[in-house]
Order: sequence, then C-alpha cells, then structure tokens
Amino acid sequence: FKEHFKELQFILMRIEKVEADLRISDTRSTIYVVRALWMAGIGIILLSFALEIIRGLAQTGLVVFDDSITSATNWLFHLIGM
Repeated sequence: FKEHFKELQFILMRIEKVEADLRISDTRSTIYVVRALWMAGIGIILLSFALEIIRGLAQTGLVVFDDSITSATNWLFHLIGM
C-alpha cells in the first residue's frame, strides 16, 4: 500500500507540474494573440491615415500648388508685358 501511495503521489505531482506548464503556455499564447491583434489594429489605423493623406490632402495640396504656379506664371507674364 505504501509503494502504491508513493507512486500515486509522484504521478499526481507530475500531473500538477504538467498542468502548471500548460497554464503558462496557454497564458503566453494568449499574450501573443492579444499583442498580434493590437499590432494589426494599429497597422490598420496607420494605413487608413496614410490613405486619407494620400487621397485627400495630397490631391488638395497638388491643386493648391498648381494654382500657385499658374498665378505666379501669369503674374510674371503680366510683369513682362505679354
């Protein structure tokens, strides 16, 4: 009975160790998933801002720059007398 009891205690200790290792592994994988979702969210937000700047602000800036160049050219031609 003593030998079986010691063997049972040893097996239970091993099972508890495996459960603890499994808990740690599960926690690590959960942290990796949460971190990956966080990074993906930040990436999507940065991409949306970049697209908004490129499609919205860049096109508006191009129109303003073109109008400024046209106005400066017209002013120079008017100054020269053409």
